[in-house]
Amino acid sequence: MKEGFFAKRRRSLETCSHAATIFSGVIVGVAAIYVSYQSNQIAAATLRTAEAQASAAAEQVAIAKEQTRLSKLQYLPRITFARELIEDKDGVRKEKVHVSNAGNALHSLDVQPFVFLHVRELALLNIGESIKRLPALHHASLPVKNFFSPVRYSVAAETGVLTTLEIPNSRVFSSVTENLHQIFRTEKISMISDIQVYFRVGYTDMFGENHERYFLVQATGESLPIPKEKAGELYERWQEALNTTALDASGPDIAVLNQGWLRGKMKL
Repeated sequence: MKEGFFAKRRRSLETCSHAATIFSGVIVGVAAIYVSYQSNQIAAATLRTAEAQASAAAEQVAIAKEQTRLSKLQYLPRITFARELIEDKDGVRKEKVHVSNAGNALHSLDVQPFVFLHVRELALLNIGESIKRLPALHHASLPVKNFFSPVRYSVAAETGVLTTLEIPNSRVFSSVTENLHQIFRTEKISMISDIQVYFRVGYTDMFGENHERYFLVQATGESLPIPKEKAGELYERWQEALNTTALDASGPDIAVLNQGWLRGKMKL
């Protein structure tokens, strides 16, 4: 009887010991999982901190670059334009365009004018007529060559008036555009045309940095900066047309203008 009691007792102790071993293993496993989880959390937090620090550093670099750019502005050239009327007689309007630098010194100045004849349609409405009944309207920007005299006057200076260009007759297309308007005018559509004079200006500033800028110079002499992407496309189109479809200001041709309008017109 005693041996049976002790045998049962031993088995009970062995069972408890085995359960304790399993429990200990579970505890160790849970602890390992917890430690692993904590390690992952710490790693993730460290990564987020590193990313935040990298972002802050990049932002500081961007701010420093912008501050440098802004500090340079006061030392950069400032390109200006002026249109001067020389003579307006018998339908001929002679002008000069002066290109100046009103800012700090520049060198390697490159000035290239490029010109378009802009033709557009206008709707004619009777009083009280609904705007909803407007006809389809069109416009076209036609490249022009030889609008400026091939001779220009330049000085070896870094500021002030640097280059002067001559326009033999800014009204050179007046008669042919009037003919165009008469041909295509209807009861509901009128037409107007105007010359648009652009300039591409390249130069190097005092820091040795190269610049390429574009301007629209209006008849009043006021110049408007044009975004490089937009003006660059216009300049390329003008260059491509020089030996093909460009209107020739040295001898305007109504037939060529008509063809240019029919080929190039687009809906407004």
